[in-house]
Amino acid sequence: MSRLVTKLTRLTHLDVSRTSYSSMPHSCTWPSTLRYLNISRAKLATITPCNKQSNVSRSVCSVFPMLFYSCFVLLQSNTLNVFGLSDLQSYKRLENLEAGHNKFVCSCEFVTFLHSQLVGSGDVKITDGKQSYVCDSPLHLQGEAVSRVNLSIIQCWPVLFVSVSCGVALFFGMLVSVLLWRCHTFWYLKMTWAWLKAKRGSQRRWQQRNMDGSEPLLSFDAFVSYSEKDASWVEDFLVPALEEPR
Repeated sequence: MSRLVTKLTRLTHLDVSRTSYSSMPHSCTWPSTLRYLNISRAKLATITPCNKQSNVSRSVCSVFPMLFYSCFVLLQSNTLNVFGLSDLQSYKRLENLEAGHNKFVCSCEFVTFLHSQLVGSGDVKITDGKQSYVCDSPLHLQGEAVSRVNLSIIQCWPVLFVSVSCGVALFFGMLVSVLLWRCHTFWYLKMTWAWLKAKRGSQRRWQQRNMDGSEPLLSFDAFVSYSEKDASWVEDFLVPALEEPR
């Protein structure tokens, strides 16, 4: 199309909307008089800079429509899935954008970018209204207006979220372990288990004697409560002394 109209030196407006065009060349040449180009309602899935050539007037904004020094992009009702700031930076004079009614994939990057444009914080003004931008995928967001979509941190940065969560969990696990060690919790748990084991063993021996019908022997159990600092003395001297046959 650009080659066909190159020699039309008085062409100012060109409307190729509602066509079956599905691709765009990387570069193209347009008449220097061209001021407005409409390619909406085509079948474009991607856009390219299609940069202006040296013989094109400086007031022409790449391949997209423009009116004097204001550049307008009309890409409505195509098959575009996503676009972002990097796609629009090639068009230095771009001021107004109409790209609604496309099959948008509501990724984190696209939703964040479009939100910034809709609230007017970006350099490009959305002129066809936020109701024209509706999610086509993922499935749980299908039919939802992009302006109302709020994606969580887990959806946008799952790897970062998992990494931070594991790091925090590991830190707190180590902190709890150090606190338990400093408070001698492990030692107390060990001693509690030993006491329970000894008590259960004594009950079993008593029950076994009753079942055998033998006269129970006198049996004495001793439980010594001591500090961990005295553990070596208790184990090396006190216990052997108590267990020594009389």
